[in-house]
Amino acid sequence: VSTAFLRASIADQGGREIWVQPPKESEDRRPGYGWRLKKALYGLRQSPRLWYGHIKQELERLGYTSSVREPCLFVKGGSREGWVQSIIVIHVDDFLVLGDHRTLRRDLAKLGERVVLKSDLQEASVAGEWTYLGRRVRQRDGG
Repeated sequence: VSTAFLRASIADQGGREIWVQPPKESEDRRPGYGWRLKKALYGLRQSPRLWYGHIKQELERLGYTSSVREPCLFVKGGSREGWVQSIIVIHVDDFLVLGDHRTLRRDLAKLGERVVLKSDLQEASVAGEWTYLGRRVRQRDGG
């Protein structure tokens, strides 16, 4: 996800107001004044939590549910009981997507309307092998 932390709205996540001092170079810098943030910012302690809340909300809107044991694992069930249509694993701003090709393409297109995605899905599907978080992943015939 491109500029992930900058996408999360503070108000949408029920966060308290966050105020920061303007940079020294700012023309708006006056003693006793600050800027109230509307979106998360890199370097804030709250940014990862705000980003997770934002992306969780967007994935739930698409029909994914977060795992109870692993909150960064999102599963979308199929029409049959026990059948998984797709899985999305999140590590900070990296996504690992697994599952039905048509479902994933549709869901990622919808997600891309609300979150700026960087994607190398086509490269991965053509090569059959890629890396994720420094680990080599190889796709075999039949899944």
